[in-house]
Amino acid sequence: MMRKVPTKMPNAELQKMWFQMLEDIEVSGISVPVLDFVPKDQRLPYIRLSEFNAIEQSGCCTFRVEIVVQIFTNYRGKLQGSVIANEVQSRIALMFWNSEEMHGESPILTGTGDAQTDEKDETIFTKILMYSQLIAIK
Repeated sequence: MMRKVPTKMPNAELQKMWFQMLEDIEVSGISVPVLDFVPKDQRLPYIRLSEFNAIEQSGCCTFRVEIVVQIFTNYRGKLQGSVIANEVQSRIALMFWNSEEMHGESPILTGTGDAQTDEKDETIFTKILMYSQLIAIK
């Protein structure tokens, strides 16, 4: 018996939706762009959507999608990163997925993390949000 293969993977459409959902974030009058490629001269703060992995679940056309959101700031402390993270989480909580080809649950926050690195006399703080979403392709 041949296994049915999905005709369309969810990654591209899902990425586009996440970029649209997170565009135009502003914190204390500072615009926070959403990127997947970060140019060398990119100013802080910014949000990077770094991982979009679709893992097929039991049977054809159902996927567990793993999404990693990274928030980079040069604010001395965690406040700016936390404010941006709260805005990201608020937008995701309001998001719903409803298209003719794809449907599923709202994204679930599965993990968080913080990091600090020092580069060229600049301290960079990173906030990481990991999401998981179960979707099905019709």
